[in-house]
This record gives sequence, structure tokens and C-alpha cells, in this order.
Amino acid sequence: MKAKLGDELYAQIIAKGIKSTEFDLLDGFVPRARLNEQTDKLKATEEKIVSYEKQMVDTKNLIKDSEEFKVKFADMETKFKGDLEGKDKEITNILKKSLVKESLVAAGAKHPDLLLKQVNMDTMTLDSGKLLGMADTLETLKKDYTDLFVEKVNKQDPEKKKKDDNSNNDETDWDKIAKGFV
Repeated sequence: MKAKLGDELYAQIIAKGIKSTEFDLLDGFVPRARLNEQTDKLKATEEKIVSYEKQMVDTKNLIKDSEEFKVKFADMETKFKGDLEGKDKEITNILKKSLVKESLVAAGAKHPDLLLKQVNMDTMTLDSGKLLGMADTLETLKKDYTDLFVEKVNKQDPEKKKKDDNSNNDETDWDKIAKGFV
């Protein structure tokens, strides 16, 4: 290039900071170094484009997977809440049965397990661990199944009982026994 431009012009171009590879005097001629540099830039840009396209596909797949995950999560959450409500109901029913059976025993039921089957648990409600609605049910059961309940015997004071034992009521007792044989 120096030969074509001359020493003076070439020195002015170099003094301005322009490299000899950055200009050409031939029409359509590109120095090999510049061509290689531009080719490398083009290849790097093409590789970036391919990489970005792949990232776009991956991102679309992630968004699709995310939406599927959201749907699956919502389904699982609904199922979990349903299972939890079912278990709560089951625990409540077990507690109700236990309290009903306890109430039947306290009321003098001979066979509380048989009577338990006759109780409608839906009419019973729990309030702070107490069973509501059992009094009406007990009355109905006692009317319908009188033979399955024992009459409660009033317990007397031990001192009063001793007085009755020491009294002379032997005659009335013998009279009752004798009437039973006649």
C-alpha cells in the first residue's frame, strides 16, 4: 500500500490512526484479515441466533410444564382438602360414637353396642367435646327398647343401710318369700 500511496500520504494515514487493513484502494478487494474477522463475527452471530432459538423453545416448554404443574398442583390440593375433610369427618364420627356409647352405659343400657346402631349420628352435634342431642335420643331409646335398659338403683348411705339391716323387718321379708311359694 505504501508503494501505491506514496510515503507522504501513507504517513498521514498512519498518523491519523487508520490501519492499512482498514482501507483498500482496489475496488471490491477485501484484505484477507478483514474477511476472516467478518466471517468469524458472522459465525458467532449465527451461533448466538441458534442458541437464542433453542432458549426460546426451552422457555416455551418450561412455561407449558409450569402450566401443567399448576393444574396438577391444583388437583392435588383439591384432593388433599377432600381427604382432610373426610378424615376430620371420620374422627368426628368416632368421637360421637364413643360419647354416645358412654351416654348409653351411663343411662343403664345392657347392650350399648346394639343400641348404638339405632342412633342416628347425623342428629348428634359436638360442641367443645360435648354431645348435643343425646337426651332426646336416650328418651326415645328408653321408650322403644325398655328391656335393654336396667333400672337405676338408688344407692343409700352406708349408715342408713346399717340401720335398715339392724331393724326387725324379718317378718315382712319372710312373708314376701312365703307368698312367692304359694
